[in-house]
Amino acid sequence: MVARATSLDANADESRWLLDKTNRAIYESEFFKKAAAIAQPPSGQTYDALAASVVSGALPDGFQGALSKELHNITFTGEKERRTSATTFATFMDIDAHIRSLENAGNHDAAVAVCIGKQPNQSDWAFLALRRRHRRDTEDQSDRV
Repeated sequence: MVARATSLDANADESRWLLDKTNRAIYESEFFKKAAAIAQPPSGQTYDALAASVVSGALPDGFQGALSKELHNITFTGEKERRTSATTFATFMDIDAHIRSLENAGNHDAAVAVCIGKQPNQSDWAFLALRRRHRRDTEDQSDRV
């Protein structure tokens, strides 16, 4: 539940960063704090490298955040599917980097389109995938109670 609420806030901070230039630094800082609270790769490792490790079954030393806690607590065979959450989150972070790159290059309209888009490789598409993944994980947990 912590990851879900934090991801909602992070997604909003991403949009605010684009739209509120006066407070941009605050929203950027808050976004990355919340992202780290969800999943923080070990020092020097990218989110993509972290996801590849997690999907292969390895939880690297130094992996922190709510997702790390969830994945370290896998006790049922069916829960191993949760590892794909790391890939979904890495995709979300890659898209965020693309949005920031577009905006910093002066392509504001393109950055907004990627930020609010629901097509593959757009931010809301990735965010909705995170929410679906979390919903499945929550339903799986309640079925075992």
